[in-house]
Amino acid sequence: MSKSRAPAAVVFEGERWLRLHCEGKLTDPADLLRALDNKWYRLNTLYKIKDKNGKTRTFRPNKQQRERFIRGHCRNVILKARQLGFTTFEMIDALDDCLFTENFSAGCIAHALEDAKDIFRNKIKFAYDQLRQGAWMAIFNTIGLKLPAPTSDRGEGYVFDNGSSIRVSTSYRGGTLQRLHVSEFGKICRKYPDKAQEIVTGAFEAVGLGNQVTLESTAEGREGYFHDYCATAQKHCTRRATPTGNITDRMTWRCVSSVPARAVSIKRRSSASASRSCRGSATTPRASRRCASSCRCAGLRSRSMLAAMTRWSA
Repeated sequence: MSKSRAPAAVVFEGERWLRLHCEGKLTDPADLLRALDNKWYRLNTLYKIKDKNGKTRTFRPNKQQRERFIRGHCRNVILKARQLGFTTFEMIDALDDCLFTENFSAGCIAHALEDAKDIFRNKIKFAYDQLRQGAWMAIFNTIGLKLPAPTSDRGEGYVFDNGSSIRVSTSYRGGTLQRLHVSEFGKICRKYPDKAQEIVTGAFEAVGLGNQVTLESTAEGREGYFHDYCATAQKHCTRRATPTGNITDRMTWRCVSSVPARAVSIKRRSSASASRSCRGSATTPRASRRCASSCRCAGLRSRSMLAAMTRWSA
């Protein structure tokens, strides 16, 4: 809908619309259309999820998800300590991209088939069905906004009539993606190294330059692609971008629990070089204590800088 803007500006404007929404003052159709043009407003109002108690509630990004939205860019690593809802956030965010952007393709890779089915059924399909059956449909009809409808539902993804699609599987080859999320990539690297290599050489190649790849996992040992990417990101997290693109802005790590969970940028380096930087890995108690005392959010990035990002080297 709207042109690409800095995520921080989107959040700032979106929270203004949310205040009006909560106060019952967002009644004018023109204002509502402008509010729905804001992605942060949509993420906080349109979608329903199941909470840990199995109850249906409106999705509200938590503190860590909000930081992920603001600080995200083309290549993201989320090293998490516990269940923080990042997969839920990524799927809701990707679904929103598909519904409000034409010809947008999003994909998610899970480490097991049952997990892939669960992600699609309980996160994507549930959120879409709740939106289609809820009160927002009457509002959309009133203001003349059409919700894209699925033309294909194969049990693992949707293809919408606006040309967009979203799919969850255990691998991805062929086609082009604008967004890819890999859930529990550390576990994939540890248990299925051949599959991890296929993801790096196949799925990553399906994501065009300037588009988004997010790797999310708990720590799973000190070897493999996920460890190397985390080590690379930590070592270079305070360096500035160059015209050829390493990272988009200065960024420090932000701690969650005893092991930091954060979205960080990845410099283009070989995995062998990345392995040499593992001494500073945040999986160690010393690194965690140091991070807990010093890390702060240190900069917001503009989406206009994202096109300069380089791809990961395999």
